Amino acid sequence: MPGLRRLYDMLLAALGPQDWWPANGPFEMMIGAVLTQNTAWANVEHSVHALDATGLLSPEALVDADPDALRALIAPSGFMTAKAATCLVLARWVITHRALDAGVSAWTDAALRDSLLGLRGVGPETADAIMLYAFDRPVFVWDAYARRLLARAGYTSAAGYEATRRRLEPVFHRARFTLDECQELHGLIDEAGKKARRDGWDWLFHDSRNHSPDCCPDHTLRM
Repeated sequence: MPGLRRLYDMLLAALGPQDWWPANGPFEMMIGAVLTQNTAWANVEHSVHALDATGLLSPEALVDADPDALRALIAPSGFMTAKAATCLVLARWVITHRALDAGVSAWTDAALRDSLLGLRGVGPETADAIMLYAFDRPVFVWDAYARRLLARAGYTSAAGYEATRRRLEPVFHRARFTLDECQELHGLIDEAGKKARRDGWDWLFHDSRNHSPDCCPDHTLRM
């Protein structure tokens, strides 16, 4: 069973650098993280381009936007009423905490995560993605693709995002990834997950059986 560091090397060799997150600046990244919930990234791109074209990709502009117009602009991403509300809440949070001007730089990872999770419509996956890419915190995003990859690699994960994070986070910390590697890893996992949906996992795991993990001594993490 390959360890997480070995998985990173395998993914990078197979797929090449992904240079994630695809956004022009932290606030665009945050909005993209909200809009990508339960939809394809191509749909998000349409919404982000529409927001950019109308000058709404800053927190100050967004909070003053007409709600009906905002919902129409992000309609390609689906769930536009809920997502528009979350985008507004997030923009107000950014302004209140001066988050784009180092206002949260002294916060611990736990404090930042808790604050983001307190925003309506921001769940654990969205919060962790924002921490990783908008605030440069070296965290792991335990999304569905990551959980499928780890399960295929032989790790016994728990059910759901938060339970898996609590169970397997020690594996992530033992790998000692840099921030750049954490950001690259999420992009690699996303691309690998898309490929696996089409082709299965054999392209990645055909020669991984003899690699040892970086987890616990018996190679198993049980629920």
